[in-house]
Amino acid sequence: MPNGKIRLSKLDMKTADLESRADYERRLGKLQTRLLHIQQTYWHEKRRAVLVFEPRSYLFRGIDHDPYHLNEGSLVLREISRAPSAGALAAAWHARGVRWVVVRTGSHDVFHPSFVAGYTPAQWRRDKARVDELLARHAEVVAEDPPYVLARLAPGR
Repeated sequence: MPNGKIRLSKLDMKTADLESRADYERRLGKLQTRLLHIQQTYWHEKRRAVLVFEPRSYLFRGIDHDPYHLNEGSLVLREISRAPSAGALAAAWHARGVRWVVVRTGSHDVFHPSFVAGYTPAQWRRDKARVDELLARHAEVVAEDPPYVLARLAPGR
């Protein structure tokens, strides 16, 4: 394949399950329609996720989520920092449809924001503690696969 690029026209589309390219395209269309339906259902059910301390949001393609932008003025970090408490943060996220929190633990010690006059290392430590409190008191951890923690938001728990 030239330049190391994969071309669909060069792939063998015949398998035991796929009899022809038309069969492949028909099945792909059904799967894409199903995925769209699932995404829209989650959106309408307010089953959004927030990524915390995970800058690689491309890993979460297809999931309705608020990304955590490490070097781009993270809106998620701003929400964490401006909330008066972990409980208030959980309630605010829940009110706008967030039901899941994905936290990349440990990465906040490696990847931290650039500190400026308006945001100091002390505030960063406070915000990390706020996320820990949110997980402990306002969410239910349903899965841990280091370095990730998946928690269902449960404000008022």
